[in-house]
Amino acid sequence: MSTQFPIAILGGLSEALTTVGQNNPIMNALLLFLSIAAPLIMALALATSGKLPEKFVKGAAAVGFLIPGLISLWLAAVYICAFPFGGYAFEVTADLGLLERLGIQLHLGLNGISLPFFVMAGVVGMAAGFYAIQSGVERLRLYLILLLIM
Repeated sequence: MSTQFPIAILGGLSEALTTVGQNNPIMNALLLFLSIAAPLIMALALATSGKLPEKFVKGAAAVGFLIPGLISLWLAAVYICAFPFGGYAFEVTADLGLLERLGIQLHLGLNGISLPFFVMAGVVGMAAGFYAIQSGVERLRLYLILLLIM
């Protein structure tokens, strides 16, 4: 096996990620929004649900930690391949109605400066969440809810 084989695979992966980044901007923008919304939805679900078995609480929290971690790595790979010269990508704007008349707008997107922080938050949050799940703290459910909100 030559050393060119792994490089050829990475080149093909790079082309695939470039295609995904340029042809599916709406999907990537929704993934960006999902990486923010999923942990908050899981925290709200755990906070409002009654008495649940600990195994279910741990599983739901694991999903809440895993989604943003994996999405951040995916979007970073797509951004690096599809937007080599930088700029905003995966931008989402929201219509705020009355607030827009006051000059307040909501833009959510990634650029070359925010991307490393986004990946760091996703990966560190996932690691902290998985450590908390196995830590055996006294009030595990509350601890996981607070971590999911962070």
